[in-house]
Amino acid sequence: MTDALTEIVTMDPVIRVGRAAWDQRLLPRDEFAARLDAAVATARQAGTDALVVFATAASAECLTYLTNFAPTARWAALLVVPGREPALLAGLGGRREERYQRTVSCVNELVHAPLTGQTITRALADRGVVAGRLGITGLDILPAGPAADITAALRDFELVMIDAELTRLWQRTSDRELALLAAAAAILQEARQQAVRAFSETRSPSVAAAAADRVGRLRGCRDVRILIGSEHGAFRPYEGVTDEKPADLLVAYVAVEWLGYRAELAFTYPQSSLTGDADLRAALSRACEAVGPGTRPAELQAGFAAGELHVRGLGLSITELPDDDTGWTEFRAGDAISLLAVGRYEGRMTAASSLIAVGETGSCSLQSWRP
Repeated sequence: MTDALTEIVTMDPVIRVGRAAWDQRLLPRDEFAARLDAAVATARQAGTDALVVFATAASAECLTYLTNFAPTARWAALLVVPGREPALLAGLGGRREERYQRTVSCVNELVHAPLTGQTITRALADRGVVAGRLGITGLDILPAGPAADITAALRDFELVMIDAELTRLWQRTSDRELALLAAAAAILQEARQQAVRAFSETRSPSVAAAAADRVGRLRGCRDVRILIGSEHGAFRPYEGVTDEKPADLLVAYVAVEWLGYRAELAFTYPQSSLTGDADLRAALSRACEAVGPGTRPAELQAGFAAGELHVRGLGLSITELPDDDTGWTEFRAGDAISLLAVGRYEGRMTAASSLIAVGETGSCSLQSWRP
């Protein structure tokens, strides 16, 4: 069976057109101070003298976790030398971008320069680090050219890759992060309601998708991704969907990023119009009831006979814990889980999803989660 979600994880917008902000009522400075302290402690345990975190516009989870900053073009880096103020290499822009960047990041020291090996070594030297062991994360996600240039410039250092250690750090979901994800889930539900209303009036999947997109933008989401279920059995970007005739079914996938945190949902409307749609939703409900600390995602998927079941952890990315063996082996208390089911009946596609918060002894819907 063709994986219906292939296009979801590969599609990334070239230009962000939504809002980027730092709401300090929800993520105050002490949150980022604690995160930086934990990252420095992790680097020290690896025997390193300083920490360098690289990020790109498409993959910035660790840097965003530590600074609330997400590069909007190309790449960025964070330098942390114990006892010194952290430095954020925020790329080009200078005065044009600096005032904005200071409103969205907890780092006070900004460096505007091309992200090259020379820039990195100069910034380290300015902080008294000219040799030794560097804790490095994210170097492998940079383009080959810049990565090779940086590696060559750091030849006098011993590079210690601590990607796995820092990934374990930012993949732990705190109560504050769960609250953000619950708010993102509420935005998704509002987007679904508006999409259903628009579809009921027009029978146009593209008009319905545009209505959902508008909700995400109005609610302050920096990124909104919407896919429409096609007759070919896969989700496709709604901009490429043509409404040649009124549709009798809306199958949609919506994902939003709100204050740096991502959530997703999939739904079919009307729900009762497909034979087997009720079976898919019933199977999804049973899978949700089975979620708890220690539950293995592979077990849920193996027992799901109604179609495809995708099990993913949400947070700073749509697939913070991916839907494969490289992600996780079992759920943990504090995890935010997306269960997304896709079925095909009588040649038609249907979809449903649930967002779940895992507790110490069980689980609940993310929307009803309370600290």
